[in-house]
Amino acid sequence: MKTVLIWGCLLEAVTDYICEQEGCESKKVQGYSECALHCSKSSYSIDFKSSLLNNFYQCLFDYIVDFIYRSVESTSNENSFEISKKDIRKHLEGNHQRSLGFVIGELFVIFDKVQFPSRDDRDLFDYQKLLSRLDAIHFHRCSFSGSTLSLDKVKVFYQDCIFSNKWDMSPAELLPNVNGVIYQDCIFEGNVYFWGESKRATWSESYFCDCKFERELAFENVSLSAPIFKNSYEEELSVGRLSFKGCEIHARFDLCSAKIGCVFIVDTKFLDKFKLMNCFVERFSLSRADFDKIFDVYATKFGVFSFSKAECNGFVNFEDSEFGIGCVNSDCGIAKFEYATFTSFANFRGAAFNLGLDLERVNLDESPNFLNVSIESAGTNRETFRVIKDSFDGIGNHIEANKYYVLEMKKYREELSQEPPSQEKFIFHLNSLISDFGNSYIRPIGWIVATSIVFSLLVMGYEANVIYKCWIFKPYVWISGPLNTVASNFLPFKRFLKEGMEFVSLIFYILNAGLVWQTIVALKRHSRR
Repeated sequence: MKTVLIWGCLLEAVTDYICEQEGCESKKVQGYSECALHCSKSSYSIDFKSSLLNNFYQCLFDYIVDFIYRSVESTSNENSFEISKKDIRKHLEGNHQRSLGFVIGELFVIFDKVQFPSRDDRDLFDYQKLLSRLDAIHFHRCSFSGSTLSLDKVKVFYQDCIFSNKWDMSPAELLPNVNGVIYQDCIFEGNVYFWGESKRATWSESYFCDCKFERELAFENVSLSAPIFKNSYEEELSVGRLSFKGCEIHARFDLCSAKIGCVFIVDTKFLDKFKLMNCFVERFSLSRADFDKIFDVYATKFGVFSFSKAECNGFVNFEDSEFGIGCVNSDCGIAKFEYATFTSFANFRGAAFNLGLDLERVNLDESPNFLNVSIESAGTNRETFRVIKDSFDGIGNHIEANKYYVLEMKKYREELSQEPPSQEKFIFHLNSLISDFGNSYIRPIGWIVATSIVFSLLVMGYEANVIYKCWIFKPYVWISGPLNTVASNFLPFKRFLKEGMEFVSLIFYILNAGLVWQTIVALKRHSRR
């Protein structure tokens, strides 16, 4: 019985020194409940002073040796060369005379739940030097405190990993997996950078599947030859800021159901399709960009939107998109297209510009489609309404064109209101008052009825010899004779004039003729084929 108790106590004492991570048999680090691989990491300076970085390197070294040895042992047969742990250690140290890859095949290692600390490539215990001697690595549920890991000759795959600080990307070779990406279901808590120096770096792999970016995802001076995203779209993608500067995108760029804080594109060429579908973008800023193929932002919601100095050579699609979402400042919420050139067809069907649209400086080779768009008039200029009007006239949709003609005239009237009085200004205000620039046929009909009633009352007053007793008409009595004589000689209406009221009759006939014409014009605009 004493022997059993002593053995149990010894076993318990030994297990107290073993890492609490399931499946790990390494020793705990002092002050932690896990080993150097699985314990939480702090900043570089703190981990360096506590010797945790050195312990991590040694523990990682032993783990790789054991993992490769077990893998070789499980697949060995009678014809295999015998490989010892000593051979593997020599290879990892760079002292082995023969290639282990030739003997045992690919040096493939899986890291599960390992927390990689910050690193400095000047350290002798820099674990990047160790990892670079492997052929393939699968990082599973790992975390990274450092800012980069350059393994350009190693096949890699990061799955369900967390990157707590900024992460500088470097060209990598893909470890084959189901989705064909390097990062799957990863979370980037800091900024993520793809960048090249004086010469554009070429990136030939697909990088992300269903990852989340809490801050910025930036591309600068790089050339992408493969789709950067291969999302399943089962969950909403989150990106704090997405930016392209001085890039060439040769592959399709595709994002769906994403929530993006800011999209910033400058000095960039997209040689394949650019697509944002069912996304929400708080701020979209594009300047000096070229799109050789389709530019598609179908059903995407924008807050602030600016599209300037861009050339689109393919189909442009803004169908069912919405602009000015959540903008407090009405000027910032206006969707602005400045010095943009659309050499192909542009589709704005069903789009909603909640705070206005500016197309004054747009170059259009084809008439766009503005069917069923919703535009806030207050933030839209006259030239924009003219462009939309002409687009409907170009396809024979004159009814819709007339609607925007009215809006164009209203904007013109606002411009004239800032100028001194003139004949043109008077006519515009009169046209607005009578028929709302041909938009209403009810209004001129109402004016016809009103003037007819007034004229009838004047005739009744004249026949009852009451009208001239009113003081307001006494000045007219003095000059009515000469005026009636002049009116009697106005041949087109001579036989219709009321005797004794020729001049008054002429005024009302001319007024009613104009009102009838305004009614006809308004009716034609509502029923024109």
